[in-house]
Amino acid sequence: MLRPLALGSLCPALLLAGLAAPAAAEVTPAPIFGDSMVLQAGVKAPVFGATEPGGTVAVSAFVVESGKAEGLEKTNEAIVFATADEAGRWQTEVGPFKSGTTLTLVVADVPDVKEDYSAASALKDEAAADTADRKIYTDVLVGDVWLCSGQSNMEWPLNNTLDGARDVQAAKSDEIRLFTVPKNSVREPQTTLKGQPGQGEPSAAQWVKLSPEAAANFSAVGYHFGQTIHHATGNPVGLIDSSWGGTPSEAWTRTETLETLETAGPLLERWEKYDAEAKAGQASDGNWNGKYGPTHPHHPANLNNGMIAPLVPFALKGAIWYQGETNAGRAEQYDEIFPAMIEDWREQFGQNLPFFWVQLANYMDYKEDPNAGSEWAELREAQDKTLDELPDVGQAVILDTGEAKDIHPRNKKDVGERLALAALETVYDMDEPGQLSPRFKEAKLNGKTATITFDTDGDALQIRRDDYSADATEALGFAVAGPDKKFVRARAELTGPNTVTVTAPEGVSKIAAVRYAWSDNPKITLFNTRGLPAAPFRTDDWPRVTAGRY
Repeated sequence: MLRPLALGSLCPALLLAGLAAPAAAEVTPAPIFGDSMVLQAGVKAPVFGATEPGGTVAVSAFVVESGKAEGLEKTNEAIVFATADEAGRWQTEVGPFKSGTTLTLVVADVPDVKEDYSAASALKDEAAADTADRKIYTDVLVGDVWLCSGQSNMEWPLNNTLDGARDVQAAKSDEIRLFTVPKNSVREPQTTLKGQPGQGEPSAAQWVKLSPEAAANFSAVGYHFGQTIHHATGNPVGLIDSSWGGTPSEAWTRTETLETLETAGPLLERWEKYDAEAKAGQASDGNWNGKYGPTHPHHPANLNNGMIAPLVPFALKGAIWYQGETNAGRAEQYDEIFPAMIEDWREQFGQNLPFFWVQLANYMDYKEDPNAGSEWAELREAQDKTLDELPDVGQAVILDTGEAKDIHPRNKKDVGERLALAALETVYDMDEPGQLSPRFKEAKLNGKTATITFDTDGDALQIRRDDYSADATEALGFAVAGPDKKFVRARAELTGPNTVTVTAPEGVSKIAAVRYAWSDNPKITLFNTRGLPAAPFRTDDWPRVTAGRY
């Protein structure tokens, strides 16, 4: 429930001279709007929702000045109007407002003479509380809003992480606000969140200020990302967590987008079969441990329908993403599905949404044989390729934070901070050398040696020991192959601030390909001076173990 607006003295009710007031219609803003929310700074921010078809809705934004009594006065009221379409959907825009501004938003049905309407006037003699035809949102903070999404490693709560108890107790700020989207797997795009009007019981989803109680079960990656952004920029930050453990990227992508992808065809056909079986009573619909059905959270588009669509077109600063484990067995397909999902979200939100993701961590047992196939290495490659395909994107490399026996590494602080470093450089123009991990640039093959050049983001390469301490001399994790495509471990050493020279061992007379960190859980020793690990790579395009798995 929205709290009444405690304003002391408010302005008189709207009285139409000599006329009876027309009946007001119920107005329902989208559920992402609420008290203590964060509204995106510096843009015309969409405000949207539902009312009766053809109805007129007024949105009034009042700037609350620090140190002055809160009040709804015409002098600080900005009003915009919207007319609902045939389905009762309406949308307008407010702002732009400066970061750090505090607002009160009033959304009301306006049945008549909108040119004379003022929320300040309409509320003068009335109790400033919500009614069916009017919603009042207080303590609306203008800042940067980030969407946090993906599977379990994004969902993973702060209280179950390395140093989580300490971080939870320190989580106190009025300038960081949190919102958790309820899980909802549905076949049709929704306009409300699960538990909101039309979805059954009232939802607990609401904006809350950062506190130990609020932070404990919130996304740890999102929390550390938001803290880093707030401390670096001084801007208030709103974090929206919309994640679900174990889910694939196609569940977060609209059907119409998937239908345009060549590699998604077999996937969609399989699900059509599952849906038909469920309809015929041959599958357990939605049962995670049983056969797939129409409401299963792996179903293509389902999570986009239930957990992204209700947020659209809320204004965002950007999005962060930690996902890929569930798609690793279909890494070749991820080449196409992942960038398509990013573009799909950009189209839905109506903005060139900056997008930053976490490359898969090191996981499972170390394998000495460099010829052992690795689905996880191929998924990391698909993620890395997306950097070259789309603008305004970035990647956090975390090959030094994983755990061999746990797919959920507890170090989420480094993950969130590395995502923030990429965002600070790309979105906020706050760039310093080495904020991005070193990345393969080119290879010069010359018989038994190969010189690898890296893009080091203005920093320099550094070789570290197995325990990641500095001053090692030989880089581990490199392998070479001759024309026979048989890989063997190879010696590598720094030969410049951004170059590594790899030397083939006996038995390889001519290097045809070089790979680095190409396994599930590789030994890595190549970093930049800031301590960020180099991204894995391969110079060949030989067939992958996930080829054709669609």
